[in-house]
Amino acid sequence: IEAEVEEEEEETIEESSYPAQSFGPKSISSVTVEASVDEGVFPEGTEMVLSSVSSDVTEQIKEAANDLTDDSEEVVDVIAVDISFVCDGVEIQPEDGSVRVNMRTERTVEGDNHKVVHFDGDDAEIVASASANSASLNADSFSVYAIVGTEYQDEEAKQEARYFYEFYVEDTLVDT
Repeated sequence: IEAEVEEEEEETIEESSYPAQSFGPKSISSVTVEASVDEGVFPEGTEMVLSSVSSDVTEQIKEAANDLTDDSEEVVDVIAVDISFVCDGVEIQPEDGSVRVNMRTERTVEGDNHKVVHFDGDDAEIVASASANSASLNADSFSVYAIVGTEYQDEEAKQEARYFYEFYVEDTLVDT
């Protein structure tokens, strides 16, 4: 019976050393970031750290994002922040699960469409849609995240991208 009690205590200690946590809000370079994790993702004592992104890196993000977007779109604006998590002075990544991240910008990101790009050195990936002032996403690795604004290169492409909705109540079209 003692062995069972000790085993249960060890499991409780191990689980509680990776508690559910919230981080932020923290701001840098006109970007505010908040994050939260469920139990088991980060060890207790983890801190979120934000760093500014240089203009050279911002330009690299712009180029990489242009490669990821449709040929009819061009990147016109980027606002980025380097997000990391640190525990006991060591940068860490999520252990098991993802991190819910909310980003808000003090300035409006120019463009018709907005996306979140995760940039890790040479690799870039569109990970979520965004608005001109905010984004929400789930992330399982951290480095630079950017809200990227794009514009259509010509009016024809812009017209093709519009969506039209018709609303019905049962079989009757509702005038909106």
